[in-house]
Amino acid sequence: MPSRTIIVAGATGLVGRELLSGLLGDQSVAAVHSLGRRMLAAQHPRLTGHVVDFAALPYLPRADEVYLALGMAIKVAGS
Repeated sequence: MPSRTIIVAGATGLVGRELLSGLLGDQSVAAVHSLGRRMLAAQHPRLTGHVVDFAALPYLPRADEVYLALGMAIKVAGS
């Protein structure tokens, strides 16, 4: 029976997309909440996207696990 609720911040990036894919493929995961600066293109019955301002996070759903996959674009980082 699926029971885990997960929050993923940064699911639109390279690492975050792979993490999200794995979590959505895991049958023990009941729900995934994605936090990002823009809406996800991905859709799934167990996925809820939240567009947020990371400087002022809103109330977040209760979660069993939280994954941070926030990064910076190479263009911005300069390397």
